[in-house]
Amino acid sequence: MYRFHIYGGIFCSVYLFIVGLSAIHFQHHLLPEQPKDTIKYVRNLAIDASQNPEKIAENTLKQLNLIGHYPPWDFFKDENHFNFKVYRPARQYNIEINLRTGKTHISRIHFASGAIISALHTAIFVELDDPLLNIWAYYGQLSAITSILVIGTSIYFWFVKSIQKNVIGSWRVFREY
Repeated sequence: MYRFHIYGGIFCSVYLFIVGLSAIHFQHHLLPEQPKDTIKYVRNLAIDASQNPEKIAENTLKQLNLIGHYPPWDFFKDENHFNFKVYRPARQYNIEINLRTGKTHISRIHFASGAIISALHTAIFVELDDPLLNIWAYYGQLSAITSILVIGTSIYFWFVKSIQKNVIGSWRVFREY
């Protein structure tokens, strides 16, 4: 049980450090979150305008080889254009598609380190197609469970030590009389 206590604490330490840093960052804004730079480029894609907006966004990301979270509340579609955003921890993509010609304007916005730390703080609840973020999400959930168990073993060790100290101390006092 001592080994679990020690190795469990070591296992959780990285996650707890990053979550602690991001919690301080939420309150005091220590790290910059502003976009660093924006790169714009244009691609011609094969777009089927008759599909629903989620399918258009999904097919566009496949053609552009992009992975990320594209919430439906950021979709804007009229008869000629479709706009949406793709979010990643360090980047955001603003994609504007002309549905008639297939001409696609992509703006890739790079964010500073504060945005990355904030995204890692909340990434344990988001499912992305990115294997590293999925590993981070599982690691975060496993670290939370492990930290609860480590706290439980800490209380157990403290309780056992205090009982042993009181029982042995009482036994010594009893033997002296």
